[in-house]
Amino acid sequence: GLLVDPVPRVRRNAAFALGRLGLADATPLLLNRLIRETDADVRAELALALGRLRCAPARSSLRYLVRHGTLVERSQAITALGHLGNPRDRELLAEQLAGRESELRRSAAGALGRLGSLDAARPLRARLADPEPSVRAAVVAALGRLGARQAAPELIARLPAETTAVAAAIVRALVR
Repeated sequence: GLLVDPVPRVRRNAAFALGRLGLADATPLLLNRLIRETDADVRAELALALGRLRCAPARSSLRYLVRHGTLVERSQAITALGHLGNPRDRELLAEQLAGRESELRRSAAGALGRLGSLDAARPLRARLADPEPSVRAAVVAALGRLGARQAAPELIARLPAETTAVAAAIVRALVR
């Protein structure tokens, strides 16, 4: 099928479509392709599709990509782990939230917010002063998703100094 097409763009689009369509029957094929795929962009899309499909057997491969993949693979694998929602990934996601790359910090914030555990609020609160506004907005959104009411005073105090986008994220988080 399209997941083995010689053109990487076709394989990437096929993985995207399978992940978006929610075809759980496709998970064994997607996982097989993730292990065998040679193109990093296709691997990244396969990782995200497996996360969207909540494919728990992909967890070890996703964790490997977080540590050893390209930037795009790492970012998508982080997001995928968030979709899986396994609380045992909190520590790995918190490490990524504290990393150098803003794209990975942004992905890790979103993933931690999807874990649904208030234990994820601690590393998120530590990044409220991230130098990158898009990361701060993702952190705030994640805290809102978690319902981390203990962060409300910090969020309110940050409002006057924040960018418009981050301030809007704060307001949305507070009214959740």
